[in-house]
Amino acid sequence: MLMNDNEIKALISLLDDDDTEVATHVEGRIREMGNTIIPFLETEWEGSFDPFLQKRLEELIHDLQYTAVLERLATWKEGGAMVFGLWRLTNTRICLSTSFGRILSNFIMMPG
Repeated sequence: MLMNDNEIKALISLLDDDDTEVATHVEGRIREMGNTIIPFLETEWEGSFDPFLQKRLEELIHDLQYTAVLERLATWKEGGAMVFGLWRLTNTRICLSTSFGRILSNFIMMPG
């Protein structure tokens, strides 16, 4: 279901609802929308003075970004670019101790 900007903003405003069932349902709907909703979440974060809501928005944004990276890596791997990418990683000496390096090394080990 596509939502217009006002509906998305209204949905986000319910994240801090006192009813935990409502807030949990809203969070689930936001997650279903994927990374396209991130700009709206960022705008809400910038305008909020509630530290609890800001923390919740940050966690949602980070989770959505992480999921998007994993999806792009899966697409990249399925496209056959993994071998070339690994060759480039080896030749550019990217340190696998970085956060991205750890994510990438875990992804490489995934069956697929």
